[in-house]
Amino acid sequence: MSNVTSKSDTHHIAKDGLGGMLLPASRLLVKEKAMSELLKYPQWQKPLMEAILEFDPERLSLKVRTLEKAMHARFDTLSGSHDSRERQALADGLATLDMLKESAHNLQQQ
Repeated sequence: MSNVTSKSDTHHIAKDGLGGMLLPASRLLVKEKAMSELLKYPQWQKPLMEAILEFDPERLSLKVRTLEKAMHARFDTLSGSHDSRERQALADGLATLDMLKESAHNLQQQ
């Protein structure tokens, strides 16, 4: 059994991030769209999801910078709010952001 796929089989293949299973890129886009519809705080969770799914070091660095701005802007907006659930979700997201920043830095050093 060969792991080689021709252009006629799939145009692009991408990792889905769930157990390393490979999916055609079009199916991954559908999956991402479904996930983004389930996000409770899409203005910062969508960029977080996109950064988590990025494997290219240069694009990851750009997405991390964009994400950091979006998350801090939202955190500032919530400073007077009583929505403790989103503030907690943001705090968790910021911890993930720190890991992504470290990953982006490590990938650029390779």
